[in-house]
Formats: sequence, structure tokens, C-alpha cells
Amino acid sequence: MIHSKKLTLGICLVLLIILIVGYVIMTKINSRSAQIKDTFNQTLKLYPTKNLDDFYDKEGFRDQEFDKGTWIISSEMNIQLKGESLKSRGMILYMNRNTKRTTGYFFVSETKGKTYEKEKNIQSKWNIIKLSQRSQYKMTS
Repeated sequence: MIHSKKLTLGICLVLLIILIVGYVIMTKINSRSAQIKDTFNQTLKLYPTKNLDDFYDKEGFRDQEFDKGTWIISSEMNIQLKGESLKSRGMILYMNRNTKRTTGYFFVSETKGKTYEKEKNIQSKWNIIKLSQRSQYKMTS
């Protein structure tokens, strides 16, 4: 009888230790995954952003004489329908961050043996991009 009580107590003690160790391991795994989710959400809460300066100015305060530089943004799309020539449209913007002035050009080109390009100058005023009246035609081979 005493022997069976000791055996039962030993088995209960081993089961209790297994349950406690399993609980500790599960909480560590859950806390680690929660920490990963928190850091991921903290990184993603920047998106979508309306102002690209939020990314640029993360390094700290700068005085007024700091040269912010010129950003060059290029975007192009190419489309070729079945049996037609390759048509490209794109825009290149030069954004001077010191004067907050944006210039650039919009281009359309068609490739069918030779490339014909048409460029239109653009300017930005009050954050609205407008086409200028001047346009240039180029033929490249």
C-alpha cells in the first residue's frame, strides 16, 4: 500500500513537471510570435504614406542649410498587343527638394523596326503635374 502510494505520487510528480515544462515552452513560443507580429506591424504602419519626406527625414533634425538633394523618379510602361508594335509610355521627374520644384518630361515611343519618340516637358505647381506647351520629336534607331 505504501509502495503504491509512492508510485502514484511519483507518476503524478512526473506528469506535473511535464505539464509545467510544456506550458513554459508554449508561452515562450507564443511570446516570440507575438513579438515578431508587433515588430512587423510597427514596420508596416508607415504604409501607405502621403509624404515621401517621412522616409527621408527619419535620420533626425537638419538645419536649413542642409542640401536635401534632387530626387529622380522614373516610371515606364510597355504594351504590345498581338500583331502590333511595342508602345511605351513613361515619365521622368526631377524633384529638387531644396526649392520644392519639380520638372521632367513625359514620353511616348513606338517601336516597329525603328523607334519614334515624342517627349513633352512637364512642370509641377502646387503639387499638380502639368504638361508644358513645348514638345520634342526624336527618331532613334
